[in-house]
Amino acid sequence: NDLQNRPLHLACQSGNVDIVRHLVNDKNCDVNAKERNGSTPLHLACLNCNFETVQFLTRVFDCNIEAENNDQDRPLHLACQSGNVDI
Repeated sequence: NDLQNRPLHLACQSGNVDIVRHLVNDKNCDVNAKERNGSTPLHLACLNCNFETVQFLTRVFDCNIEAENNDQDRPLHLACQSGNVDI
């Protein structure tokens, strides 16, 4: 799409943790890959309140929880903006 979303970004955005697991474990997708606006898969999972996906990315893989997108937002900022206190 126009944001250069990769399959992992789309799976994290939709909250499909089974597909996220498959892409990371079997397809070796980069958990820190950035789309055009600088968002990582973790940014999208936090923004869309996908708690299980966030847990998987942060506990199982060494994703960068401090990564900033082009707006200088970190994943935690997006979780707060979305009102997601669980993350």
